[in-house]
Amino acid sequence: MKFPFPLPAHLLRSELVARLSTRFRALSQRQRLLTMGGAALLLIVTLSWLFGGTSPADDLPTVVVQRGPLRINLVESGTIRPRQQLVLRNETNRTVNITKITPEGTLVKRGDILLQFEETEMLNQLVERRIRVQNAESSLITVGEDLKAARIQAEADSESAHLAETFAQLDLEKYLQGDRPQQIKALETKITLTQEEHNLAKERLRWSSILFGEKYLSQSDLQRDELAAKKSALNLELALEDLRLYNAYTGQRQLAEIESRVNQTRLALERTLSRTTGNIAQQEARFRASEAGAREEIARLKREEDEATKFAVRAPINGMVLYASSVDGRWRGDPVEVGLSVRPNTEIIYLPTADEYDVDVLISEVNVGKLVTGQVARIKIDAMPDAVFQGRLETISALPDASSRWMNPNLKLYKTAIALAPSERPLRNGMSCQVEILVADLPDTLFIPLQCVVREQGQSVVYVRDGRRPPRAQNVRVGLDNNRMVQILEGLEAGQTVLLAPPLSRSSGAEAEAVPPAETPATAPAPATTPAPATAADST
Repeated sequence: MKFPFPLPAHLLRSELVARLSTRFRALSQRQRLLTMGGAALLLIVTLSWLFGGTSPADDLPTVVVQRGPLRINLVESGTIRPRQQLVLRNETNRTVNITKITPEGTLVKRGDILLQFEETEMLNQLVERRIRVQNAESSLITVGEDLKAARIQAEADSESAHLAETFAQLDLEKYLQGDRPQQIKALETKITLTQEEHNLAKERLRWSSILFGEKYLSQSDLQRDELAAKKSALNLELALEDLRLYNAYTGQRQLAEIESRVNQTRLALERTLSRTTGNIAQQEARFRASEAGAREEIARLKREEDEATKFAVRAPINGMVLYASSVDGRWRGDPVEVGLSVRPNTEIIYLPTADEYDVDVLISEVNVGKLVTGQVARIKIDAMPDAVFQGRLETISALPDASSRWMNPNLKLYKTAIALAPSERPLRNGMSCQVEILVADLPDTLFIPLQCVVREQGQSVVYVRDGRRPPRAQNVRVGLDNNRMVQILEGLEAGQTVLLAPPLSRSSGAEAEAVPPAETPATAPAPATTPAPATAADST
């Protein structure tokens, strides 16, 4: 049996067609009709799918790659604060209680008393300190007079000891050069005279003996001359003995006594000098200690008097009173009020110094690399929805904010300050606002929605649709983004159609990852000088 429709010659020659023909001929009439109807239906469905039919992928949302201006910006929440402000704190060295405080929000002038601490204990301490200062000064005067008397006494004792030594030395010289030679000379003179008397007595005795023998002299006269001769001989012996004893003993003893007095007076002089030097040093040490004590007491009195002036805190400038408990988010404890006990160096009052304000913004570590100082910012304050304020990026913190890390260790936020341009609108500290930081204005670039880009195996991928064909993965290189639109540097062309989300079944089978803000290692964009006009790709 033949097919109801002609087949191409190359199909008739194939083994498959031969088999089909064999089976087709074996079917009944009804089975043949059903088989031909099913084949026709399959052919119709295939042709419909190939030439204009729909597929499940046709239902996925798409977007066209655009070329044009793209504004790269960051939108974050911020808080208004004065650009410069004075912080008034407890500058005393003790924990004190607040007895008087100016109500918060009050406009004050320079010199007004803003804060008063309890000072009863301080005043009592000042009285005691003044008494100590007077006692220290009195003690210093007494010790000074004692030092003066010790120096005078030392001078007198030293002079007396010097005189004693001088006199002893003079006595030694006098003995050696005067008394001793004179004494020896006197003894030698006595010996000479005694020797002459003895010779004369012997000569008289010789003549008396001659005269007595010739009976010219009586016996008694001879005996008298004999006695005189013996007496002169004894006197000569005594004179010689006196000279020997003087040279051997008396003179040596006198010399030793005088030399000993010289040594004693020299030692006495040294003892006197040592004693007077020690006394003076002791008195000078007492004087220095007393002087140092007096200086210390005076310094403490001055410090306490200076501290007493800090118990009344005055406004150094004109401004509005703001309590630290209301402004500082890190404040822990009871609010600032009368009766509050504050420790040393505790911040109590903030006083803005001028009508210039900054905006504090916390930027995620993902976006902080886009920022450079000088970038333009637009600020919308929640309390003034009809006003737009201009500003400029002033500072970017080098370290993450500690308070944010304490709340969430994995969250890294960097504190950024934006300087507000002068405005006539009244601002207050702590106002909430929305900040738009203009990172860059790209005048002509390709861009698509950020959600089109996914990460597969470490690459940025988008799914491109070409006509009726299934979506295909395309690797791209992305640039800057504004959290809505992302810049395409390579991989796409304007007018191409890409899926807003990847298809449910992807040939790679990889799980989509969040695309990073930028893949290009380009340098940070230069800060814009003026805000560019809004575009369709602008986030605001």
